[in-house]
Amino acid sequence: MPDDTVECPICGTPVTPNGLWSHTSNTHSDDDVRAAMLEVLAAVADDLGHTPTTKDLDAYPRAPSYASYGNWFGSYNDALRAANLEVTRTSHGRDATDAELLEHLRALTDELGHPPSSQYMDQHGRYSATLYKTRWGSWSDALAAADVPTPGYSRAELREHLRDLGDTLCRPPSAPEVNAADGPYHRVYQQEFGSWIEALLAAGFDVEDTRANHGVTDTIHSPGAGGGDAQDTIDYGPGFDDAKKRAVRERDGRECQRCGLDEDTHLAAFDRRLPVHHIEPARTVEDPRERNDMPNLVTVCVACHTKIDTGHAPNPDPGGGQTAQTRLDEFGEEESQ
Repeated sequence: MPDDTVECPICGTPVTPNGLWSHTSNTHSDDDVRAAMLEVLAAVADDLGHTPTTKDLDAYPRAPSYASYGNWFGSYNDALRAANLEVTRTSHGRDATDAELLEHLRALTDELGHPPSSQYMDQHGRYSATLYKTRWGSWSDALAAADVPTPGYSRAELREHLRDLGDTLCRPPSAPEVNAADGPYHRVYQQEFGSWIEALLAAGFDVEDTRANHGVTDTIHSPGAGGGDAQDTIDYGPGFDDAKKRAVRERDGRECQRCGLDEDTHLAAFDRRLPVHHIEPARTVEDPRERNDMPNLVTVCVACHTKIDTGHAPNPDPGGGQTAQTRLDEFGEEESQ
């Protein structure tokens, strides 16, 4: 094996060190990847003689990054718990110098291609966002101290970011979900469009305003299976990404499998791509591989998606299983009711 390659811990395939964990995640099952990552974490702990901090992890180039552990386990500390390692306060880095904090902020910016949000730092960073806010007064001031450029966004870019996130969720995103994603913070939308609701409307989502006991709040309308509003956040887990959705749309001929609406017409009508729908609701399928497997995904349009979610239409078969005549017959029955 060449000196500049390492073996995949799961299948033994020689790969470059930088491409090691990309190879494992693209080639092997989620369970196998998580198990391999935990084995590496335990091995590093054995080598050090103590629970590795995120800074310790940097000294092991063949180990996954702390951000990778956060992506796969929810947070680095959750990964430590899954590996049966003690979670220590040193992992929060409260003794870090200002220079170390700012250098980490620059490194994350280089890794992501844009400044991280405070939520991203809390979930995937080496230090907490609160630590930065304590040292510099605010997250924005910390970015400024690190000489990290904060990008400006056009209205079109903001709308597109919301639509992309909506495609991933298959429903309008909430403000906390936008904050947790890579990209502009929800206050950017409020400043540009006047309110969070106006931003969602500008992106083409159906929303409704409701008044809470302590003033007006923005509530996103997302119909549940029983016709009510589903307010909880769905985590589809690994395997439901843009590549998977593209594959589903391609398999389904880029048309709604219930009414036959094609993607070009859908884009013209709704200014967004066709949603990819989970046939078995995501909440009911525990295994993410089964939940996000191609047979459980089907392409539908926005209108049919709403009807299916509210129980007013059945799930179509994926891959063009429902014929045009079946769709016409079904619509004829609806019209007669």
